[in-house]
Amino acid sequence: MTKSKKRQKLDGEYKMVCDEIDREAKANGQWRCFFCGMPLYERADHHHAKGRDGDLLTDKRYIVLAHNDCHVRLWHGTPKSELERYWWYESFNKRLCELLK
Repeated sequence: MTKSKKRQKLDGEYKMVCDEIDREAKANGQWRCFFCGMPLYERADHHHAKGRDGDLLTDKRYIVLAHNDCHVRLWHGTPKSELERYWWYESFNKRLCELLK
């Protein structure tokens, strides 16, 4: 499936924003997973804490770094009732509430 020119432009803008977030996080000593709080490996996932619709796709305020395992396997693949049992869930939830204020 071919992407529209508009979508190609958005994807390019999104990649630039993610690269900027990565550079800033590394430079500021904040290269950590938003979910578990542990240091990240070489590559980070980018989670949209407030969604991806419209301008939120590239709004740096709501794009957070994550381990792929925490982000995809756990967050997107585990019921909330099970997530609440993870050691990091309470501190994650506090960070998320602060971010979304």
